[in-house]
Order: sequence, then structure tokens, then C-alpha cells
Amino acid sequence: MDMDEINTAIDAASALSAAGNHDGAVSRIQEILQQAPDDAHALAMLGIFNIRRNRADEAIAAATAAVASAPDWEFAHRALALSFQLKGKRDLAEKHFKAALELAPDGAYNHYAYAVFLMSKNLRAQARHHLETALAIEPDDATILATYSDLCAREGKLDQATDLADSAMDIDPDDTTALVAKGTTELRRGRLQEAKEYALWALSREASNPHAINLLCQVKTRQNPIMGLWWHWAMWMQKFGGWKAWGVVILIYLAFQVFRATLLPLFPSMLQGVIVLAWIGFAVLTWVGPSIFRRMIRKEMKQVRLRPDF
Repeated sequence: MDMDEINTAIDAASALSAAGNHDGAVSRIQEILQQAPDDAHALAMLGIFNIRRNRADEAIAAATAAVASAPDWEFAHRALALSFQLKGKRDLAEKHFKAALELAPDGAYNHYAYAVFLMSKNLRAQARHHLETALAIEPDDATILATYSDLCAREGKLDQATDLADSAMDIDPDDTTALVAKGTTELRRGRLQEAKEYALWALSREASNPHAINLLCQVKTRQNPIMGLWWHWAMWMQKFGGWKAWGVVILIYLAFQVFRATLLPLFPSMLQGVIVLAWIGFAVLTWVGPSIFRRMIRKEMKQVRLRPDF
């Protein structure tokens, strides 16, 4: 394949991914790599598509090959940084984000991607600097505006967040990031129905978008306080992951048993009953919560009407 054919094929793969067909995009890129195995652009895009499929190891392998093929290309480093970020290897991610910025300091998306990474570390002041730099380079980019809106919302600057989200939607009313940003501002203002509508609108554009799904979940937890309690518990446990989470559960169980044997008898009998019932309710909620919550979300998802090309 010559360069024009490769670029045409990559554009076709990108169109598939944009329509939500990430598996099809990966297959198309793999066809390119069978004929041009060292093409840095194809390798980097394979990394990006695998990130969208939540396949961190495959993304790292592809992006690493892209950097090896084109060590001075900023996009290859950005793809590798995003891959390491998905894997949770923050030090390596930051190394390659900085490499991309050094190679192309005028690249708006290098600043944008690094800002999102900094937001994940709760380094808001640094993230703001890079988002402002990105907007100075690309002032009409809906995704960057929407991400800046999200940062402002996290800082409690709802008026600024709303203005930025509105600007993003004026530029591209179907941009998923803009829709989620607008829904987030509505959620923070307590307008649950409006927030849900924006979440469903975003999901109609990209049904697997994790930020839109998370927004919808937050709306449902506000509407149902009991499930909200379970949701916050689940999000807290998710930070541990795997065996650590089971360890936390066992420690909580053992701690309650010690409390029950030593301190509980000191309480009035009626209060003892309330505490025991609360413990049983908590145990039941953690057991049945996931299935109840899935049904709630599935019911809402039935309202989503996917765009024809999804």
C-alpha cells in the first residue's frame, strides 16, 4: 500500500470508530498493518482504538511500536501516554504526555490530553493552565470547551461551566463531551430531568460512552437515595479493586463482629436492634444493589434511540 492508500484506509477506520464500531476499526487497521507493519500512523491509531475498547495491554503494545517506528512524532507519544493512563501507570503516562508537549508545544490536543490527565490527579490549577493554552490554540473546539466546563463545574463555578458548555454545544450540538458537560451543569443545579435528557442524548450518539453512562448513573442515584448510598459505596470500593476490595469487606465484617461482641451490649436494647437491622440492611444492599441498579439503568437505556450509523 502506498501512503495515500494507507491514509484513506485509516480515515475509513476512524469513521468506523467514530460511529461506535471500535472492533471494526481495529480490524481495518490490522488489515493495513499486514501490508505495512511498521506504519507509525496505523500503529498509533490501533492504540487509540484499543483504548476505546478498554484494552489497555493491546493499546500499549501498539502505541509502543508506533513510538519505536516514529520516536519524534508527538501523536505516537500521546497515544502511548493515553494507553498507560488507561492501564493506571501514571508515571509512564506523564512521561509520554510531556514528550508529546516537548515535540509539539503548539499542539492543542497535547495540552488537552495532558489537562485531562492532570484532572484525574485532581491537579486542577495545572489542568486549567493547559486547557486555557489549548483553547488559545483552538478556541472553537467543542471537546476542549466542554472539558473546561467540566473543570469549572468541579470547582463549583457553575455560571462559567454553563457558559462554556453552551458554547461547546453551539459549535457542535451532537458532541458527546459537550452533551455530558451540559448535563453535568444541570445535575449540579439540581435539575435532574434535564440532566437525564442530556445523558440520554449523549448515549444516543455514543451508546458506550463511559462519561454519559456515569452521568446517567449519578442522576439515578439522586432520584433514589437508597441506591445512591449503594452507588457511593460501590465507587469507593472500586478504588481498591480485586482482592483488596475483598480484604476491605472482610475487615469491615470482622470489625462489626468485634463491635457486636464488645460495645453493642452497652447500648440500650432498642438501639441495639436498630444497629443490627442497619447492618443487615447494609449487607443486603451490597448484595442485591448491583442487580437492582442495572435494571434501573437498563430501563432508562431503552429510551435511547441510536443514530443510524452507530
